[in-house]
Amino acid sequence: MSALADRTDAAKALGPAAHPAWSQACVEAFGLDARTFSVEGATAQLALAGGRLELIGPAQLFEPGDVAYRDPAALAELVGCLCETRRALALHRTPSSSPTIAALRERLPVVERAAGACPVIHIDGDPEAALPSRRRSDLRRARRRADALGVVSVEVHEPDAEDADLLLDAACAIEAQSWKGAAGTALVHDARRARFYRLLGRSLAAAGELRIAFLSVGGRPAAMQIAVECDGALWLLKIGYDERLATASPGQLLMLATLRWAYEHGLQRYEFLGACAPWTRTWTHDERPCSAVFAYPLNHRGAAAFARDARRHVSRRAER
Repeated sequence: MSALADRTDAAKALGPAAHPAWSQACVEAFGLDARTFSVEGATAQLALAGGRLELIGPAQLFEPGDVAYRDPAALAELVGCLCETRRALALHRTPSSSPTIAALRERLPVVERAAGACPVIHIDGDPEAALPSRRRSDLRRARRRADALGVVSVEVHEPDAEDADLLLDAACAIEAQSWKGAAGTALVHDARRARFYRLLGRSLAAAGELRIAFLSVGGRPAAMQIAVECDGALWLLKIGYDERLATASPGQLLMLATLRWAYEHGLQRYEFLGACAPWTRTWTHDERPCSAVFAYPLNHRGAAAFARDARRHVSRRAER
């Protein structure tokens, strides 16, 4: 049975981000000062940063996160435990529907801001048939362009822990050929994030949850996806493609192929994670809103944290 089994609905809404391996990989890769707060039926993995406690994950990766709890009573007790620290709390990105936000509001002054939304495709039938006709036409044209360059093939790997590193290396090499490589934001240029995905990938592979997909054109690697299969969904962690083959839209063709793969494997959802963008809206308009939540105790630490956050927020708005 998977390490992700026996999970609450709240955890299932976060997919791999609720896996204990996610927090552990963050701690090791980013060198966090981690603190675990636990009560019967609830746990929070936080890091001490700048004098306040931050939920591990969202601040480092901008993926949604939340505390883990079994029921409202356990959540309320856990929030009470966090309040006893007398430190400001930051949940940089958590589902806007999370009961954690309401539980914090009952105990502390809270500032909540929109923090983007995660796109999702609900798979109710043949996913390609559900796409708008114009989108299907675009994909057919892309496939013809790819076919003109050579044989198009797709592989979806389900690696074990021994194979994970080799496949992750191959995926990262493809990502480095995209605009991320030129911008210096690809994993091959970011040692901490690369370590995070390697640590997480090994744990998920050992649990039988890691999926790594490749699309090749004429025998040449053209696109990749690093994903997780859990909680009835396929969750995309990283995507990338070789820009030298951009005219064939390899990333989009691989998206269609893995969406079809998810349907054929009986999955109910295709979760993009990350944030909504123009390219994701060519696939879906279904989104999961997220919020940045900051809670401040009524003491000098809380006042100082509020002042710092307010200055930072004003500065960022001015920059935008």
